[in-house]
Amino acid sequence: MAEEMFLSTSAKPITILPYSRQREVCGARADLALEGPARNGTIIHEGDFFMKTLIIYYSHEGNTDFVAKKIADKIGADTLRLAPVKKYPEKGFAKFFWGGKSAVMAETPDLEPYSIDLASYEQIVFGFPVWASNITPPLRTFIKENPGIKEKRIAAFACQSGAGAEKAFGKLKESIGIDSLAATLILIDPKDKPSDDNDKKIDDFCKKIF
Repeated sequence: MAEEMFLSTSAKPITILPYSRQREVCGARADLALEGPARNGTIIHEGDFFMKTLIIYYSHEGNTDFVAKKIADKIGADTLRLAPVKKYPEKGFAKFFWGGKSAVMAETPDLEPYSIDLASYEQIVFGFPVWASNITPPLRTFIKENPGIKEKRIAAFACQSGAGAEKAFGKLKESIGIDSLAATLILIDPKDKPSDDNDKKIDDFCKKIF
């Protein structure tokens, strides 16, 4: 049975929950937060121990979608997949030409309608494939349409086949109007080239943002 105690006359009540109840309240995130002997009797506030997180991402070939779902499952986050009204080519030279051009020109394509209550989230995690050392244009559109996100805690992950993710993170910060990101993650074709190293990187990232 959980028991309540007060640290002082002005402190809010703290509930000491057994691990089984923590698992029920916090879902899979309890496994990341509480390991070994720390589980039972660990002090947490029921309902407000974790920041509510939204993963906003664009995925072209499935790598970013693969990672976004893994992260969401591990930390209990919600997801919003952005989709441009006019799809980008998926094969051949056109894929690289039009995608790269759109990224370099910092275009803001129209997006398919989406509905999300950003006010209910304390943390936003952006995910994207790296195009020409830049973020993908659908993210630019979302950021332009929702300037208030710069008040949130922001983290990001990027998927790439070569290089350029660090520069892309810089472009992301510039677009939002912030100086730093709470955490970053870079993966090389994670869906097409799964590895234990990638799994560890994802776990480490989750521990920083949950």
